[in-house]
Amino acid sequence: MDSMLNNFLNVYWLRPETAVWRTIDVASMKDFQFASPSLDLGCGDGNFSFLRAGGTFVDSFDAFKQVGNLDKFFENVDVYDYYVPQAEARVSQVCNPPSYMIDVGLDHKVSLINKAKELNLYRQLVEADANQKLPFEDESFQTQSFRKFTEY
Repeated sequence: MDSMLNNFLNVYWLRPETAVWRTIDVASMKDFQFASPSLDLGCGDGNFSFLRAGGTFVDSFDAFKQVGNLDKFFENVDVYDYYVPQAEARVSQVCNPPSYMIDVGLDHKVSLINKAKELNLYRQLVEADANQKLPFEDESFQTQSFRKFTEY
């Protein structure tokens, strides 16, 4: 778990509490395995699932470089809902690829989907609101993963 914590600390250096919580999330999922077809519901930018799958970033990778609208932070603008295609591609920031792939990643923010696309973790990425009927037939997936905030 020390190496996992270090991987999360490298990515979330500005928010070490996030790195600790994400490491706890991984530890609580230690026996969880994806079986195809699989769905990562609320995949976001893919960083969590990428690291959980054994992928690593180069030491210089910084998740906080991919934020924007900082001038509107105090207006409750989501600074993570930001993507600039011309920005340095994260794929070049991958040191080790993930040890497995997830069939489908789903999120409601196209900017996060675009970030996740660069990780080569998901076979398909879908933009959809998980609060609405999902765009899949019932029983389409063997494994479904989603992250929720849990009190510890």
